[in-house]
Amino acid sequence: YQRRVEELGGEISKLQSMVREKEAAITADMRGGFSVDDFCALSKVDDIDSKLADFKKSVSVLRDAQKVQDTHEFTAFALPLLPADDVREVLGASLPEIEQAAVTAIGSHLAKLGDGAETWVSDGMGFIAADENCPFCDQDLTGSSLLAHYRTYFSKAYHDHKVRIELTTSQLASDLGGDAVARVKRTLQQAKERHDFWGKYIQLPKLTLEIDEASAALTDARDALLASLKRKSEAPLEPLELDADAEAAISRYETAAGGIRTLSESLLALNESVTTAKEKAEHGSLATAEAELARLEAIARRHDAVTAQLCYAYLKAKLNKAEREVEKEEARKALKEHRDKVFGTYQAAINGYLVTFNADFRVEQLEPSDARGVPSSTYEFVVNKTHVMTAAAKAVQPSFGTVLSAGDRNTLALAFFFASLQARSSLDDAIVVIDDPASSLDDGRAFATVQEIRGLIGKSRQVIVLAHARPILCQLWERADKDSTATLEIRNVPGVADASTLEDWDAEAAAVTEYDRLHVLIREYGETSKGEAQDVAVALRLALEGFLRVAFVDCFPPGKQLGDFLTTAKQAAQSSSPILDDATITELDNLREYANQFHHNTSKNWQENRSNVNEQQLSGYARRVVAFTHLGRPSP
Repeated sequence: YQRRVEELGGEISKLQSMVREKEAAITADMRGGFSVDDFCALSKVDDIDSKLADFKKSVSVLRDAQKVQDTHEFTAFALPLLPADDVREVLGASLPEIEQAAVTAIGSHLAKLGDGAETWVSDGMGFIAADENCPFCDQDLTGSSLLAHYRTYFSKAYHDHKVRIELTTSQLASDLGGDAVARVKRTLQQAKERHDFWGKYIQLPKLTLEIDEASAALTDARDALLASLKRKSEAPLEPLELDADAEAAISRYETAAGGIRTLSESLLALNESVTTAKEKAEHGSLATAEAELARLEAIARRHDAVTAQLCYAYLKAKLNKAEREVEKEEARKALKEHRDKVFGTYQAAINGYLVTFNADFRVEQLEPSDARGVPSSTYEFVVNKTHVMTAAAKAVQPSFGTVLSAGDRNTLALAFFFASLQARSSLDDAIVVIDDPASSLDDGRAFATVQEIRGLIGKSRQVIVLAHARPILCQLWERADKDSTATLEIRNVPGVADASTLEDWDAEAAAVTEYDRLHVLIREYGETSKGEAQDVAVALRLALEGFLRVAFVDCFPPGKQLGDFLTTAKQAAQSSSPILDDATITELDNLREYANQFHHNTSKNWQENRSNVNEQQLSGYARRVVAFTHLGRPSP
């Protein structure tokens, strides 16, 4: 359970980093004042572009409230009416009541006179006196047939016809002259400015208003009609039609006029929106409108394709983290239930092993703990009936670090380890690895540890013991099933730096102690002279020390020399509790004196002495050392 909690904790930590990474990708500029969670939670709004445009204009209305209230609604505007039909009628008019003979005669005569003749003659008819004399040569015209035709041709109807042509021409020039064109430009410019102003505050149709083009169309159409009337005035009785260029100019003008009229009508229809904008300007809240605009702009950015993908990645990472947190909480609950159930049993098991290891302390109040969010446990020690916390509030108080020795701490660790194995329902599939179990343990605890390790054999799938101490491995090997047990050692690879290899280890040979090896070496040399004399000479002192350290462990502790032990023995001989009799002391002193010749700490010439050792003498001393280690007294 704890492993699962830790695994989920690691996953949650990685997911939290991922969440922060995804969160950082959604920048403050994107969010516009929203938190990342609030920003990603913004729901999509249909027709967002249209709503954004509306609120932008609402904000503009409120920011320019005074201008909005002071500016008038749309008014109608249009191009002047073009009298094209009237002109067509005038151009097509003639005087059918005038006799054809007069028309033919006058036409032939006027053709001879050239351009402008008709006007000249028509004006001259007013100068003919009552006596009908010619106003030019004063000759009698009574008998002139041409004068009769003139009088028929240039009748009152003819005069009225010409007047109509002139009036139509002058009216057209007046109504659509330069001032009219200027008025058209001013009207259209005002309409454009009004459209540009209100376009900032309400939705308006696109303004396709080309002022110069419209005025040019008016000028072209007017000029085309005037040119046609001029031709008519020069031949009043000749029915005329507008030519193709004039009709094209009129068509362009009417098209422009129609478009402007339609635009004016569409803008007039929007005056209700203008009225609404004015009401907003008077009563609306700028702060409220700006807040809603900011929200809509954030929504638009939130659901942009790129930003939407960033939010998806962030929310997915956050959801994954939340799911793992739920799993972790469930695992923690399961862990708590498990701990509540087993901790009492676990404490008893630990204390049982502490008894087995002959420890003089016990564990009490073993309880689960979640310090720093990590599943763990708390407990106390009872040492000599005194409760000791694992961590003291002050350095001077007894605690784990000050009460327990290194061996005690290792013993506690072993107790926890074996208790955890005992708590498992089965070890059938378990591979148990124990690393250096006898570190800092005395012989008694080391022996108990060996026994507990042996108890695992047959219960678990495999037991692997790693150790630096040879005795504990030899003890395990001694009673192990040799067919199912492998002994290996790690050795450095010669000539290869930082390289090692596993090789078979001879446990049987290793079970022989150094003292045993020296004793055999000295004994065989003393009995049969077998072996190297130089090695035997060095071994004498080592064998004596090895024997005395075991035989007199209280008087010859590690770190003391053989001479120190002799001094202690001599002092004890003078007391009431001697450890050696006088003869034994003397023999030991003699043996030490001989052996010191070959010891590097006691003789400057030890190497020379080893090279020149007297083998016969060495053989005798070898026998005496063996005898001393057997009985503690000199050999016979």
